[in-house]
Amino acid sequence: MAERLKLHAIIFPFPFQGHINPTINLALKLASKGFLVTFVHLESVHHTLSKSHHDKTTDEVDLFSEARQSGLDIRYATISDGFPLEYDRALHLEEYWESMLRDFPARVDEFVGKIIQSHPCLVHFLVADTLYSWPATIAEKHNLVNVSFRTETALVFSLIYHSELLRQNGHFPCKVQELESEILSALNKYHSNYAIGPVNFSENLITNSTMISKSLLPESDCTQWLDSKSPGSVLYVSFRSRVKISKQVFEEIAYGLLLSEVNFIWVVRPGIVASDDANGLPAGFGDAVQDAIRNDQPTNRKLVVDDWKIGINLCDGSSVDREEVALKIKCLMSGTISEGLN
Repeated sequence: MAERLKLHAIIFPFPFQGHINPTINLALKLASKGFLVTFVHLESVHHTLSKSHHDKTTDEVDLFSEARQSGLDIRYATISDGFPLEYDRALHLEEYWESMLRDFPARVDEFVGKIIQSHPCLVHFLVADTLYSWPATIAEKHNLVNVSFRTETALVFSLIYHSELLRQNGHFPCKVQELESEILSALNKYHSNYAIGPVNFSENLITNSTMISKSLLPESDCTQWLDSKSPGSVLYVSFRSRVKISKQVFEEIAYGLLLSEVNFIWVVRPGIVASDDANGLPAGFGDAVQDAIRNDQPTNRKLVVDDWKIGINLCDGSSVDREEVALKIKCLMSGTISEGLN
């Protein structure tokens, strides 16, 4: 009888790094609450993740094997996007996403149908990223509850939800729970929305040795260096997973960090600089340290700086200047303007 009532979440993350991380955390949270979870990655994403595990083959990589050893009932599966693994998806974005819109829903439909047929005693429901267009149709076909998981802020969701109304009235904004209670209340007049964040997974729910692989790129372990620094003394710098910035802006930020003389960790991923230079860092930058704006970034900046007042603008002008970058960083890290940011 207990198995008949067990809830089974079939989870489909969107294949971008900023969507994968919170969706994995959500899957772990649900599993920790007693849900059976099936987490479904694209085969291409699984292949990319496997590259960072040089000691294992693709077939041997199971993101949630250690989580299961800790008692969480979470399974891992993959589904094809219809392209061979060697296909350059980034180079053929238009062709790729046209196929994902046209053909991928049928693959998901078949996949979900097989799961339901294999486990008829479970109460299945669908959890898919809001950026996918097919979940409602597939959920209706299989008589499933459809949970649309949006990884961005409620403010961004509200703007997109009302985008047609805004256009009709001549407004073209930058697409920008307690932190967003007013926006959520407004959205709930139309559909039920639940603020479940933050979904950062608690280490108390699994053993300290458990590692869930999320990054699409190889990672470097800097914990030993970080542990050697005093609390609040290290600046973390990152520009998301898909943003490109100009070489000039990149260099100004790099020199600004050097001029600030603060400890920092900068996530410099391949392809961040919009140039043919594979490295992008200024000459001598690596020796000196020894060891773009899109999507929801404008609204995130507004929330952090203007509304919540827990951050500052890196540069107030139209251009990025290394001296201003250094000054802002020094003020932030010294506590001159950071007393209200703790």
